[in-house]
Amino acid sequence: MDTSYAEVGAEVVIGLNYLSDAQSVAAARKYFGKKTVIIGVAGDCCQVQIDGGHYFWPIQDMILASDIDLLQPEQKAWVR
Repeated sequence: MDTSYAEVGAEVVIGLNYLSDAQSVAAARKYFGKKTVIIGVAGDCCQVQIDGGHYFWPIQDMILASDIDLLQPEQKAWVR
């Protein structure tokens, strides 16, 4: 997702790429592919409602929830 779409209140799907820290990735994996709402924006990352703002998620790895229908079938498979 382009950073220009990242604003508080936007509904997004959390992407599959996250921090390079393996421990953080393992802890955050349960959120991958889930819909949530942005509650804070900081640079090229944002905080989301689903995890209570605990993680800073890369905006470029998210998609707008309104764009789900534009995904290829194999891409839609990871959205939960």
